[in-house]
Amino acid sequence: MSIDAFHLIEKHLPDVTLRPHHLQMLRASLQAATTLAPDRWTLTCNKTSLRVNVGMIEVLSFTRDEVNIVVDGLLFSQIEERTPLPCDYDGIFAEDGEPAYASVANSTAIFVTPADAPTVMQLLEPAHQALIRHAARTQVNPSVRKAHQAELAAWLMRQFLTLQGSSRALSMMAFFMLWGTAAQTVVTFLGNWRIIPLSGLGTPLLSIGLSSSLVPVIAITLIMVVRYQTKVRTP
Repeated sequence: MSIDAFHLIEKHLPDVTLRPHHLQMLRASLQAATTLAPDRWTLTCNKTSLRVNVGMIEVLSFTRDEVNIVVDGLLFSQIEERTPLPCDYDGIFAEDGEPAYASVANSTAIFVTPADAPTVMQLLEPAHQALIRHAARTQVNPSVRKAHQAELAAWLMRQFLTLQGSSRALSMMAFFMLWGTAAQTVVTFLGNWRIIPLSGLGTPLLSIGLSSSLVPVIAITLIMVVRYQTKVRTP
């Protein structure tokens, strides 16, 4: 990451403790935008805020004192009925008569403190992704496209792919190890019951099943590592 990109993050996400969680929010929003609207999103900033834009609207923005998460109003109401947000928040609600953005029906803007934002984003992620899908149908503002911070966006996406890649590699190793152990167990069981023939001769003292014991232990360890990594990365 260049010095300019680092200064942008340092300026708009000043809290060092919360910064990893806010970066994860940005990565998740950018990943959804890339999937749902690959040619209609931008990452921009000005003197006071850092924003993810999809189509004509800002779907996520950070300032020093506030985070604005834009969601689908209908899904937000359903989520709020099931699990009320665990913090105070303000907002512009679609059910009040006018959406937060006239170009996107049912758009609702939720304003929370930076400290509460990661928890709120985790609860509202389905509604946020639905809003991105709706916003993708609007045209991108040309001036916003010119202000796109391509280098910062590329760094955030690389971080997302790198973090996911390591977990996927470990998960695949654990899967194939456990699959091999299961296959060996089935073959040994059927062979001991004379259901299928077993070829070869046993070699006492040379083959004591050490690798067969170690492989499932290593696989379970890898699964625990992946689970821990996932917990750490999730706000």
